[in-house]
Amino acid sequence: MLEDREKEILETLSDIPKDDVVLIGGYAVNVYVPPRFSVDCDIVVLRNLEKVKEILSQKGFKEIPTGDTPYKKFHRFEKKDTKSAFDLLVNYVIDRNTGVKVPSKLIEKNSGLRNTVGRISPVRVKLRVAILRYFL
Repeated sequence: MLEDREKEILETLSDIPKDDVVLIGGYAVNVYVPPRFSVDCDIVVLRNLEKVKEILSQKGFKEIPTGDTPYKKFHRFEKKDTKSAFDLLVNYVIDRNTGVKVPSKLIEKNSGLRNTVGRISPVRVKLRVAILRYFL
């Protein structure tokens, strides 16, 4: 089950245009350290939100309500059968510990094209990833 979830997330990431998003969170950490498993995939949407949402929908992910969250413009997409999930953060990311709001343009500026790989699945994906010291 974990392998299926991870493979699905990585394969879906490969379908999202590289210039439209920045990978943050657990899957981004896998670029810099030995891979670890992450429950969901966090991406900052820089542009073309509707296109990213369309790609996720075409892959069978359903948008679910996020309720009361500090992220404000936050979209969650889940796939029940594999329990795969994507969190789309739009315009900014709010640090849970400090409450600092980081604009997506700053995240984009402090990111670069990198290869990420799963812990279980050998799928490799090249996309824009946040620089470790800033946003992971």
